[in-house]
Amino acid sequence: MVFEDFEIIKKLGEGNFTEVFKVMHKMLPGQYFALKICSIQKVQSMRRETDILLEKHSLNKLSDKWKNSMPCVYLY
Repeated sequence: MVFEDFEIIKKLGEGNFTEVFKVMHKMLPGQYFALKICSIQKVQSMRRETDILLEKHSLNKLSDKWKNSMPCVYLY
């Protein structure tokens, strides 16, 4: 998957170095996802790489708990 595969529906929120959008995959009409975009430059300048990886790991543990076969979060 690449960013261009998604259609942005609306902006849901933002943080210090991220923005979160409600998106729809162009090949899966009617299925919505949350897409979090991180500014690599801001993450690196604030030395927050570990925080991003911990968030990804934590959310994927949730999908394991619910016996979901797909990871909750993909990091590109």
